Amino acid sequence: MKKNDRQRFLVSSVLLGLSAGLSVLPMPNVAHAQTLNEYKADLAQRYPAYQAVLAKEAAESSRAAGEIVEAKSDKEIMMLRYGLNNTKEYKKHISIGRRLEQGIINNKFEVAYEPMYNVATDCYDEVDTILRLRDDDFNYIEKNELLSAMERNGLASRIGRQYISDVCEFIASDDFKGTGIKKVNIRLSTAMCLQKQFAQRLYSTISSYDVDPKLICFEIDESSASDDQKTYEENVNLLHDKGFSFSLDNYGSGYTNVITLSTVPLETIRFEKSFASDWNNEKIRSIFVNTVDMVKAIGKKVIIEDVNSKEHAEILKKMGCDYLKGTIFSRPMLKDRLLSFYKELNEAK
Repeated sequence: MKKNDRQRFLVSSVLLGLSAGLSVLPMPNVAHAQTLNEYKADLAQRYPAYQAVLAKEAAESSRAAGEIVEAKSDKEIMMLRYGLNNTKEYKKHISIGRRLEQGIINNKFEVAYEPMYNVATDCYDEVDTILRLRDDDFNYIEKNELLSAMERNGLASRIGRQYISDVCEFIASDDFKGTGIKKVNIRLSTAMCLQKQFAQRLYSTISSYDVDPKLICFEIDESSASDDQKTYEENVNLLHDKGFSFSLDNYGSGYTNVITLSTVPLETIRFEKSFASDWNNEKIRSIFVNTVDMVKAIGKKVIIEDVNSKEHAEILKKMGCDYLKGTIFSRPMLKDRLLSFYKELNEAK
């Protein structure tokens, strides 16, 4: 090979740059799939252009499964994907997501407290906490709808941490000590219950306020126990071992079986409101009476919500229900009004 030919192949130096990214994905299960869908929905709300990406993905997924996709627009496919029934519901879905973001930015979330009537002691020794989001006109998103929206938009943990911190700050205050409240109920979202290491992080947060675990009862929804049983039980059992108690919310909505009631360390069972209110239906009334007897037989206390008449309250008392809450007893109130409520009760003794 001639000298000139060799020079054509000489390279003095080469500088290479390498950029690598690593993604760690957990083993797939219902909880992780739900989280991924929530994240995608959040992206669609933030960036309208991403709606087309999700729409295409939804259409391809449906066709692969042999489904017929009749939707003609990206919005319609999005509605099918996320179970939205009509345009009004779709717009509401987007609107609530934006309200959540604005609520975080403008500090519009607040905690209300609702005293619970103890039938055995004829007093109000427990309170429920209710996370609320208000707008400038003091309109509120209904409790269950708010929780669903938080999870759907991937904000349950972020908002939930602040909610729990606010409640713990109140429990640790001198004002709280003068009320005589023996237990405060805090609602945990399904998304939080299914996070790995959630119990350790939660215990660390509460410990930083020097709050006695015996003062806190965590409300968990029936669906929490059905998505990822192993992670759910690990979190519940660790917190229970630390001294916290648990209450099952919305019992009767269709998920929990008798085995779960007997194995999960639950102190109280809350009945889904329609279960205890349709007294004109003899079959439902019979089922309710026998279910209360079953729950009491396995050593759990019974809480009935939305008790709005004295007649209804008297029937539930005779049945052996332990706690009642509703408009005839008290309405949800902010912290200052709650302190006044208990001050008046204590002065009347």
